[in-house]
Amino acid sequence: EGRSTYEQLNLRALRPEDARRMAAESAPDLTPDLVEQVLARSAGNPLFLEELLRAERGPTGGHVHRLPETIHEMLLARLDTQPPDARRTLQLASVVGTEFSARIVAELAAEDSADPLPRDRVDEAIRALQRAELIVPRPAPGGERTLAFRHPLIHEVAYRSLLVSTRRRLHGEIGRRLEQLGGDELVSELARHYRDSDDQEKARRFLPLAGERAAALN
Repeated sequence: EGRSTYEQLNLRALRPEDARRMAAESAPDLTPDLVEQVLARSAGNPLFLEELLRAERGPTGGHVHRLPETIHEMLLARLDTQPPDARRTLQLASVVGTEFSARIVAELAAEDSADPLPRDRVDEAIRALQRAELIVPRPAPGGERTLAFRHPLIHEVAYRSLLVSTRRRLHGEIGRRLEQLGGDELVSELARHYRDSDDQEKARRFLPLAGERAAALN
């Protein structure tokens, strides 16, 4: 968002016949009763339908159990099934943003005083998250490895699964790292991270600068 190539498409809910076709192609082994429950619960939301079908294809598929009430509950349950390293890496990445540098996430994980996570374990966690289709690779200039959350709701659920105090601490750490890199193009990111951190002095410094840069670019 904010780039010249960005275009937002607002999609309506799937029509009943299209949702039924998606269910038949994605999970052909589900019983008719379970398919009807999934279709009713998803209400045509493609992401919710996809996640419900994915869950029902798992080890508990076909058994009687409670379907998640909301897409947020569905995604949170899915995050909880990830290995600890993968779940923690995803949470760290969520504080960086919907798109994130693998390097910054690895540095944050390695310098966690409570439980440092080595780079090789972060790399394996990222591969696990890609296999789970929670994150996807993104092309980036300069050859730096960049990834993104597959859907904004996945990012939101991962971000909100962290304590507010933890999020604010991490935002401050990320802001300090970005500040060391320098460059006018980072001003808006610095403003965002310091705004959501406990360093309000830095927020008061960078928020006006970000506004000035936005005005100059427009």
